Amino acid sequence: MSNLTTPPDHELPRPVRDRQRDELVAIVDHEFGAPRRRTAVPLLAAAATVAVIAGLAFGVPALKGDKTAPAGTAPAAGGTKVASGNTPKDAKATNAPPLARPIPAEIRQLGAAETAAFRNQCIEFTKGAQRSFASFEVIHAFEYVETARPGLTKSWLVARKGMDYWICSRSGDGSIAGDSAFGPNISPAGKDVPYLFAPVDGRGEGTGMYIPSVARVTVQHHGDAPVEAVLKDGFWFAPMEQDSFPLPTNGAKPTRQDNHLIGVMPGWTIRGYDGAGKLVYDSAKNGPRVEKCYSNPARTEVLVVNSVKHPTPATCEQLFDWK
Repeated sequence: MSNLTTPPDHELPRPVRDRQRDELVAIVDHEFGAPRRRTAVPLLAAAATVAVIAGLAFGVPALKGDKTAPAGTAPAAGGTKVASGNTPKDAKATNAPPLARPIPAEIRQLGAAETAAFRNQCIEFTKGAQRSFASFEVIHAFEYVETARPGLTKSWLVARKGMDYWICSRSGDGSIAGDSAFGPNISPAGKDVPYLFAPVDGRGEGTGMYIPSVARVTVQHHGDAPVEAVLKDGFWFAPMEQDSFPLPTNGAKPTRQDNHLIGVMPGWTIRGYDGAGKLVYDSAKNGPRVEKCYSNPARTEVLVVNSVKHPTPATCEQLFDWK
Protein backbone atom coordinates (compact mmCIF):
# COMPACT_ATOMS: atom_id res chain seq x y z
CA MET A 1 0.00 0.00 0.00
CA SER A 2 1.35 3.40 -0.91
CA ASN A 3 0.58 6.93 0.15
CA LEU A 4 -1.39 7.38 -3.06
CA THR A 5 -2.21 5.41 -6.14
CA THR A 6 0.65 3.77 -8.02
CA PRO A 7 2.84 6.44 -9.68
CA PRO A 8 2.70 6.64 -13.47
CA ASP A 9 5.45 4.96 -15.46
CA HIS A 10 6.10 8.23 -17.23
CA GLU A 11 6.96 11.73 -16.14
CA LEU A 12 4.10 13.69 -14.64
CA PRO A 13 2.76 16.56 -16.77
CA ARG A 14 4.54 19.85 -16.24
CA PRO A 15 1.48 21.58 -14.72
CA VAL A 16 1.16 18.83 -12.10
CA ARG A 17 4.84 18.96 -11.19
CA ASP A 18 4.73 22.75 -11.03
CA ARG A 19 1.70 22.73 -8.79
CA GLN A 20 3.16 20.05 -6.51
CA ARG A 21 6.32 22.12 -6.21
CA ASP A 22 4.41 25.30 -5.54
CA GLU A 23 2.17 23.61 -2.97
CA LEU A 24 5.28 22.74 -0.95
CA VAL A 25 6.63 26.24 -1.48
CA ALA A 26 3.28 27.59 -0.29
CA ILE A 27 3.50 25.57 2.93
CA VAL A 28 6.76 27.31 3.73
CA ASP A 29 5.42 30.63 2.47
CA HIS A 30 2.55 30.39 4.97
CA GLU A 31 5.15 30.49 7.72
CA PHE A 32 7.61 33.07 6.43
CA GLY A 33 5.54 35.69 4.67
CA ALA A 34 6.52 35.06 1.05
CA PRO A 35 3.73 35.74 -1.45
CA ARG A 36 2.01 32.73 -2.91
CA ARG A 37 2.61 32.48 -6.63
CA ARG A 38 0.39 29.62 -7.73
CA THR A 39 -2.46 28.20 -5.79
CA ALA A 40 -3.60 24.72 -6.59
CA VAL A 41 -2.51 21.13 -6.87
CA PRO A 42 -4.70 18.03 -7.21
CA LEU A 43 -5.54 17.58 -3.55
CA LEU A 44 -4.90 13.87 -3.28
CA ALA A 45 -1.44 14.46 -4.70
CA ALA A 46 -0.92 17.42 -2.38
CA ALA A 47 -1.97 15.47 0.70
CA ALA A 48 0.27 12.58 -0.21
CA THR A 49 3.18 14.90 -0.98
CA VAL A 50 2.80 16.61 2.38
CA ALA A 51 2.71 13.22 4.08
CA VAL A 52 5.82 12.00 2.25
CA ILE A 53 7.77 15.14 3.08
CA ALA A 54 7.11 14.53 6.77
CA GLY A 55 10.06 16.57 7.90
CA LEU A 56 8.48 19.62 6.30
CA ALA A 57 4.83 19.01 7.08
CA PHE A 58 5.12 17.69 10.62
CA GLY A 59 8.52 18.94 11.68
CA VAL A 60 7.71 22.64 11.34
CA PRO A 61 6.15 23.93 14.59
CA ALA A 62 3.95 26.38 12.69
CA LEU A 63 2.01 23.52 11.10
CA LYS A 64 0.20 22.73 14.35
CA GLY A 65 -3.48 23.59 14.33
CA ASP A 66 -4.68 27.06 15.26
CA LYS A 67 -8.30 27.90 14.62
CA THR A 68 -8.44 31.44 15.99
CA ALA A 69 -6.59 34.68 15.40
CA PRO A 70 -3.89 35.36 18.02
CA ALA A 71 -4.57 37.96 20.66
CA GLY A 72 -4.09 41.45 19.38
CA THR A 73 -4.46 40.50 15.73
CA ALA A 74 -6.55 43.05 13.87
CA PRO A 75 -8.85 42.12 10.99
CA ALA A 76 -7.26 42.45 7.58
CA ALA A 77 -7.34 45.99 6.30
CA GLY A 78 -9.60 46.89 3.44
CA GLY A 79 -12.76 48.65 2.38
CA THR A 80 -16.37 47.66 2.82
CA LYS A 81 -16.77 43.95 3.43
CA VAL A 82 -18.77 42.01 0.85
CA ALA A 83 -21.23 39.41 2.12
CA SER A 84 -24.44 37.88 0.93
CA GLY A 85 -27.04 35.20 1.55
CA ASN A 86 -28.97 34.45 4.71
CA THR A 87 -27.70 33.66 8.18
CA PRO A 88 -28.60 29.98 8.78
CA LYS A 89 -31.43 29.46 11.23
CA ASP A 90 -29.62 26.58 12.90
CA ALA A 91 -26.35 28.44 13.43
CA LYS A 92 -26.92 28.57 17.18
CA ALA A 93 -27.82 24.90 17.37
CA THR A 94 -24.60 23.94 15.60
CA ASN A 95 -22.57 26.33 17.77
CA ALA A 96 -21.59 28.25 14.67
CA PRO A 97 -20.18 31.72 15.38
CA PRO A 98 -22.68 34.55 15.05
CA LEU A 99 -22.63 35.84 11.50
CA ALA A 100 -23.17 39.42 10.44
CA ARG A 101 -26.35 39.99 8.45
CA PRO A 102 -25.19 39.46 4.88
CA ILE A 103 -26.24 41.30 1.75
CA PRO A 104 -26.68 39.78 -1.71
CA ALA A 105 -23.48 39.27 -3.70
CA GLU A 106 -23.38 40.91 -7.08
CA ILE A 107 -21.49 39.41 -10.01
CA ARG A 108 -21.39 40.19 -13.69
CA GLN A 109 -20.51 38.13 -16.72
CA LEU A 110 -17.44 39.32 -18.61
CA GLY A 111 -17.91 40.57 -22.15
CA ALA A 112 -16.21 39.00 -25.15
CA ALA A 113 -13.33 41.51 -25.21
CA GLU A 114 -12.80 41.24 -21.45
CA THR A 115 -12.85 37.46 -21.64
CA ALA A 116 -10.31 37.45 -24.47
CA ALA A 117 -7.96 39.75 -22.56
CA PHE A 118 -8.32 37.67 -19.39
CA ARG A 119 -7.69 34.49 -21.38
CA ASN A 120 -4.49 35.95 -22.80
CA GLN A 121 -3.32 36.72 -19.26
CA CYS A 122 -3.99 33.11 -18.27
CA ILE A 123 -2.16 31.79 -21.33
CA GLU A 124 0.86 33.93 -20.46
CA PHE A 125 0.70 32.88 -16.81
CA THR A 126 0.69 29.19 -17.70
CA LYS A 127 3.18 29.28 -20.58
CA GLY A 128 5.78 26.57 -20.36
CA ALA A 129 3.22 24.06 -19.12
CA GLN A 130 3.01 20.79 -21.01
CA ARG A 131 -0.55 21.62 -22.02
CA SER A 132 -1.68 24.94 -23.39
CA PHE A 133 -4.44 26.90 -21.71
CA ALA A 134 -5.33 28.09 -25.21
CA SER A 135 -6.46 24.57 -26.12
CA PHE A 136 -9.15 24.65 -23.43
CA GLU A 137 -12.58 26.14 -24.14
CA VAL A 138 -13.74 28.90 -21.79
CA ILE A 139 -17.15 27.96 -20.38
CA HIS A 140 -17.49 30.61 -17.65
CA ALA A 141 -16.04 34.13 -17.33
CA PHE A 142 -17.30 36.40 -14.56
CA GLU A 143 -16.29 38.64 -11.68
CA TYR A 144 -17.56 40.02 -8.38
CA VAL A 145 -18.67 43.62 -8.84
CA GLU A 146 -17.15 44.66 -5.52
CA THR A 147 -14.59 43.11 -3.20
CA ALA A 148 -13.26 44.31 0.12
CA ARG A 149 -9.64 44.82 -1.00
CA PRO A 150 -7.59 44.55 -4.21
CA GLY A 151 -5.68 41.43 -3.14
CA LEU A 152 -8.81 39.27 -3.06
CA THR A 153 -9.63 37.08 -6.03
CA LYS A 154 -12.27 38.88 -8.07
CA SER A 155 -12.50 37.30 -11.54
CA TRP A 156 -12.47 33.74 -12.85
CA LEU A 157 -12.17 31.88 -16.13
CA VAL A 158 -13.32 28.26 -16.14
CA ALA A 159 -12.01 26.34 -19.14
CA ARG A 160 -12.72 22.76 -20.13
CA LYS A 161 -11.29 20.19 -22.49
CA GLY A 162 -13.12 16.87 -22.38
CA MET A 163 -13.18 15.83 -18.71
CA ASP A 164 -10.29 18.12 -17.76
CA TYR A 165 -10.80 21.54 -16.18
CA TRP A 166 -8.48 24.50 -15.90
CA ILE A 167 -9.52 27.44 -13.73
CA CYS A 168 -7.66 30.74 -13.81
CA SER A 169 -8.31 33.41 -11.18
CA ARG A 170 -7.45 37.10 -11.11
CA SER A 171 -7.17 39.49 -8.18
CA GLY A 172 -8.88 42.85 -7.92
CA ASP A 173 -5.60 44.54 -8.83
CA GLY A 174 -5.72 42.90 -12.26
CA SER A 175 -2.94 40.36 -11.72
CA ILE A 176 -3.39 36.61 -12.08
CA ALA A 177 -3.78 35.07 -8.62
CA GLY A 178 -3.28 31.47 -9.69
CA ASP A 179 -4.62 28.51 -11.60
CA SER A 180 -6.12 25.11 -10.83
CA ALA A 181 -5.96 22.24 -13.29
CA PHE A 182 -7.30 18.75 -12.70
CA GLY A 183 -8.80 15.84 -14.54
CA PRO A 184 -7.96 12.35 -15.80
CA ASN A 185 -5.48 13.58 -18.43
CA ILE A 186 -3.84 16.20 -16.24
CA SER A 187 -3.48 13.90 -13.24
CA PRO A 188 -3.45 10.42 -14.81
CA ALA A 189 -2.31 8.58 -11.67
CA GLY A 190 -4.45 10.53 -9.21
CA LYS A 191 -8.09 10.27 -8.24
CA ASP A 192 -8.77 13.86 -7.30
CA VAL A 193 -11.78 13.88 -9.64
CA PRO A 194 -14.48 13.02 -8.78
CA TYR A 195 -13.51 12.60 -5.12
CA LEU A 196 -13.54 15.45 -2.61
CA PHE A 197 -12.05 15.62 0.88
CA ALA A 198 -15.05 17.53 2.24
CA PRO A 199 -18.61 18.41 1.20
CA VAL A 200 -17.14 21.77 0.20
CA ASP A 201 -13.60 21.25 -1.06
CA GLY A 202 -11.00 23.94 -1.72
CA ARG A 203 -9.10 23.68 -5.02
CA GLY A 204 -7.21 26.93 -5.15
CA GLU A 205 -7.39 30.50 -3.97
CA GLY A 206 -11.09 31.36 -3.95
CA THR A 207 -12.01 28.25 -5.96
CA GLY A 208 -13.37 24.84 -5.08
CA MET A 209 -15.90 22.08 -5.64
CA TYR A 210 -18.93 20.83 -3.72
CA ILE A 211 -21.15 17.77 -3.52
CA PRO A 212 -24.66 17.79 -5.06
CA SER A 213 -26.51 18.10 -1.72
CA VAL A 214 -24.82 21.44 -0.98
CA ALA A 215 -26.89 24.40 -2.16
CA ARG A 216 -24.98 27.31 -0.64
CA VAL A 217 -21.35 28.03 0.27
CA THR A 218 -19.84 30.85 2.29
CA VAL A 219 -16.25 31.75 3.10
CA GLN A 220 -15.12 33.87 6.02
CA HIS A 221 -11.80 35.43 6.87
CA HIS A 222 -11.06 35.79 10.57
CA GLY A 223 -12.51 39.06 11.80
CA ASP A 224 -14.51 39.69 8.61
CA ALA A 225 -18.14 39.08 7.70
CA PRO A 226 -18.98 35.91 5.73
CA VAL A 227 -18.98 36.17 1.95
CA GLU A 228 -21.36 34.29 -0.30
CA ALA A 229 -19.76 32.07 -2.92
CA VAL A 230 -21.03 31.75 -6.47
CA LEU A 231 -21.96 28.18 -7.43
CA LYS A 232 -21.55 27.04 -11.04
CA ASP A 233 -21.70 23.45 -12.31
CA GLY A 234 -20.24 21.87 -9.18
CA PHE A 235 -17.66 24.63 -8.61
CA TRP A 236 -17.76 27.45 -6.08
CA PHE A 237 -15.97 30.79 -6.34
CA ALA A 238 -15.44 33.49 -3.71
CA PRO A 239 -13.11 36.45 -3.07
CA MET A 240 -10.19 35.06 -1.05
CA GLU A 241 -6.48 35.66 -0.63
CA GLN A 242 -3.59 33.92 1.03
CA ASP A 243 -2.56 35.45 4.34
CA SER A 244 1.01 36.68 4.65
CA PHE A 245 2.94 36.37 7.86
CA PRO A 246 5.69 38.62 9.26
CA LEU A 247 9.15 37.09 9.00
CA PRO A 248 10.16 35.70 12.43
CA THR A 249 13.33 37.06 14.02
CA ASN A 250 15.79 35.47 16.43
CA GLY A 251 14.39 32.01 15.77
CA ALA A 252 10.89 32.94 16.93
CA LYS A 253 7.85 31.08 15.62
CA PRO A 254 5.62 32.75 13.01
CA THR A 255 2.90 34.95 14.47
CA ARG A 256 0.16 32.74 13.04
CA GLN A 257 0.12 28.99 12.64
CA ASP A 258 -1.22 26.78 9.90
CA ASN A 259 -4.63 25.14 10.36
CA HIS A 260 -3.33 21.71 9.26
CA LEU A 261 -6.35 21.28 6.97
CA ILE A 262 -6.48 20.05 3.38
CA GLY A 263 -7.84 22.62 0.94
CA VAL A 264 -8.57 25.32 3.55
CA MET A 265 -6.28 28.34 3.62
CA PRO A 266 -5.13 29.44 7.09
CA GLY A 267 -7.25 32.24 8.48
CA TRP A 268 -10.34 31.19 6.51
CA THR A 269 -13.47 29.18 7.30
CA ILE A 270 -15.54 27.47 4.61
CA ARG A 271 -19.16 26.55 5.29
CA GLY A 272 -21.73 24.61 3.29
CA TYR A 273 -25.53 24.56 3.60
CA ASP A 274 -28.17 22.27 2.16
CA GLY A 275 -31.28 23.34 0.28
CA ALA A 276 -33.20 23.87 3.53
CA GLY A 277 -30.55 26.26 4.83
CA LYS A 278 -29.10 23.77 7.31
CA LEU A 279 -25.40 24.07 8.05
CA VAL A 280 -23.91 20.76 6.88
CA TYR A 281 -20.20 21.59 6.81
CA ASP A 282 -17.95 23.92 8.78
CA SER A 283 -14.23 23.63 8.05
CA ALA A 284 -13.36 25.05 11.47
CA LYS A 285 -15.09 22.09 13.11
CA ASN A 286 -14.82 19.13 10.77
CA GLY A 287 -12.43 20.18 8.03
CA PRO A 288 -10.27 17.44 6.47
CA ARG A 289 -7.08 17.14 8.50
CA VAL A 290 -3.79 16.44 6.78
CA GLU A 291 -2.65 13.77 9.25
CA LYS A 292 -5.64 11.48 8.64
CA CYS A 293 -5.99 8.71 6.08
CA TYR A 294 -8.71 8.75 3.42
CA SER A 295 -10.55 6.04 1.50
CA ASN A 296 -12.69 6.20 -1.62
CA PRO A 297 -16.45 6.75 -1.09
CA ALA A 298 -17.15 3.02 -1.44
CA ARG A 299 -14.59 2.26 1.28
CA THR A 300 -12.83 -0.32 -0.88
CA GLU A 301 -9.45 1.39 -1.23
CA VAL A 302 -7.20 3.61 0.86
CA LEU A 303 -6.15 6.53 -1.33
CA VAL A 304 -4.23 8.71 1.12
CA VAL A 305 -2.24 7.25 4.02
CA ASN A 306 -0.49 10.29 5.53
CA SER A 307 0.84 9.52 9.04
CA VAL A 308 -1.63 6.73 9.85
CA LYS A 309 -0.11 3.32 10.58
CA HIS A 310 -1.87 0.28 9.15
CA PRO A 311 -4.80 2.15 7.60
CA THR A 312 -7.81 0.29 6.27
CA PRO A 313 -10.74 1.57 4.20
CA ALA A 314 -13.06 1.05 7.18
CA THR A 315 -10.94 3.09 9.59
CA CYS A 316 -10.03 5.96 7.28
CA GLU A 317 -12.08 9.06 6.56
CA GLN A 318 -14.43 8.63 3.63
CA LEU A 319 -13.99 10.83 0.57
CA PHE A 320 -17.00 12.34 -1.20
CA ASP A 321 -18.23 11.97 -4.77
CA TRP A 322 -18.18 15.26 -6.65
CA LYS A 323 -21.06 14.83 -9.11
